[in-house]
Amino acid sequence: MAYPPWANFASDANGKSEFVFEGIAVKDYEYKRYTELIRRGVSYGGFGAQAASIGLNAAGALTTSGTTKILSGAAGAITGTSAAFNKNVLFDQSITTFIAKMDALRAIKLEAIKENLEPKNIATYSLAEAYRDVEDYGHQGTLDAAFADVAKQSGVQEAKAKKQVTAIK
Repeated sequence: MAYPPWANFASDANGKSEFVFEGIAVKDYEYKRYTELIRRGVSYGGFGAQAASIGLNAAGALTTSGTTKILSGAAGAITGTSAAFNKNVLFDQSITTFIAKMDALRAIKLEAIKENLEPKNIATYSLAEAYRDVEDYGHQGTLDAAFADVAKQSGVQEAKAKKQVTAIK
């Protein structure tokens, strides 16, 4: 019979705290690796691939005869590379914003977990609830969670703005 990962932990306060802190340590490590991969992929992957593609397209134009074609190909390569760089810099900046949102979501969840571990609350904080909280803490460090939160906040702000506009009319 398979047992959940928290089944071997004691149900006393020390066992719950141990389980939660070990889970948080694992989720923090996973989050660090996740954000490193996101940043690395954004910084190097997109721009490099686009620049190489533009360069190859420009090389095709440069291999034909005629000065006009050569100059046109060179201008296209420069323009395309500049556009690819600008697009990727903008995307890189937005990823930084979403990582900041992920950090904020994780901090909110961590605060709730710490509150459950306080002496006055720990007796009613079940291991199953602790497990779900640790898993949710990990989920809060994903782009999916950040995108969902931004979309939710945008909807709330839109509704508030519409209400204010209606009140003005």
